[in-house]
Amino acid sequence: MQPSLGLKVGLGATAENKLMRPAIMSSLSFPWDEADAMMSLLVSRAATLVNCGPGSRDEREFDQLVTAIEAYDAKRRPPRLLC
Repeated sequence: MQPSLGLKVGLGATAENKLMRPAIMSSLSFPWDEADAMMSLLVSRAATLVNCGPGSRDEREFDQLVTAIEAYDAKRRPPRLLC
C-alpha cells in the first residue's frame, strides 16, 4: 500500500493514492481570505473587459467571468429571508 500523498488540489479536494476525494471542510475552516482575493482578481479582469465588442473572444471571457462572479457571490452572500 502506498502512503497518502495528502496533496491539496484546488479548493476542497485532496489527492490520495491517485483517487480524487472531496475534502470535508467546515465553513469556519474555508479559506475565505484567499477566495475573496481571487474574486477581486476576477472582478478586476471583468472590469477591463466590460466594453468589449459583441461576438469577440473578450465578450466570451467576460460572460464566463460574470457567471463565475455571480456563482461565488451566491455562495458567499446567500440571500436572507426577511421575516
